[in-house]
Amino acid sequence: MFTDHLSIDTWSDELCTKFNQEFSVAKHKLHEHDQFSKASIIDLLDNLPKKQIQCYTMVADATNKDSIKAVDPDEASGAELYEAAEAGMFWFNLKRLETFDDSYQQLLDEMFDQLASKGAPLAGLHELSCDMLLTSPGAHTHYHIDRGPSALWHLVGSKKLWVYPSMDFDYISQENMEAIFAGKMLEYLPYSEQLDEGSNSCVLQPGEVVWWDNSAPHRVENNEMCVSINCSYKTRASVKRFNIQRANHYMMRNMKISKPGIAESGLSADLKEFAYRASNRFLNYKPDNNFRDDYATTLVLDASTPSYIVQSESPRMPAFLR
Repeated sequence: MFTDHLSIDTWSDELCTKFNQEFSVAKHKLHEHDQFSKASIIDLLDNLPKKQIQCYTMVADATNKDSIKAVDPDEASGAELYEAAEAGMFWFNLKRLETFDDSYQQLLDEMFDQLASKGAPLAGLHELSCDMLLTSPGAHTHYHIDRGPSALWHLVGSKKLWVYPSMDFDYISQENMEAIFAGKMLEYLPYSEQLDEGSNSCVLQPGEVVWWDNSAPHRVENNEMCVSINCSYKTRASVKRFNIQRANHYMMRNMKISKPGIAESGLSADLKEFAYRASNRFLNYKPDNNFRDDYATTLVLDASTPSYIVQSESPRMPAFLR
């Protein structure tokens, strides 16, 4: 169904071995598939449960991560949501589409089967998921890291992406990295323009897919209304990084070790991961804070207003958390 449009068979073996190991851009034709036409996306927005539609607004300023605010999409129709993405200042994330429509599971299966056949480093592949991102002209995805690997398949519009060195504490403090993996802080990080000097960047166009090193900080500025598919997953290597970072936060810090090691290979790393997994079975490490409360909002999407946003009388949880 998607094999010809994925175009992975046209990629070189060398390119595939760089998958989520090194910043790379490749070509595809998914943007030509009927599944991703404007009409199909509006139909998806009409039928997808609102609990799977995350919606945020922000200021178009890369340094102002605190401007990111949740918006309740409320009862807006698919056409109204798409119009808001085209003309407002929004970032929509349509979550876990494979749980709603089997065709997205088929997309994931075909994608990763082809990647594996071309030698992509996918040992222990599991927990594949597929999100769709709709972003307004001028909207930002602020400087942040993800806790696992992903690939961004671009479908509509033009956006600029900056990717920064992975596991480099000149770009993210060790304490912040551990706290993000431990779930104690959101993924957004302090940013200054000086960081761009060490980045890779590209302007993504429809028909391009990009990936980068797991856990590399990155940010996006949307030049136009954009639509992308973000496919994320876990591998044996990404799970080990997750466990090592959580071990450092929940165990090593409690032992007053100020700079825990971040090695992911060798006997000491294996022992650290084993100790974390064993102790987590009994202690069930989890953060004290609850980010759910941070998403309470007075902002409601309303397509009848110029800004597409109205204020509710009192704070409410957005639809994706109700």
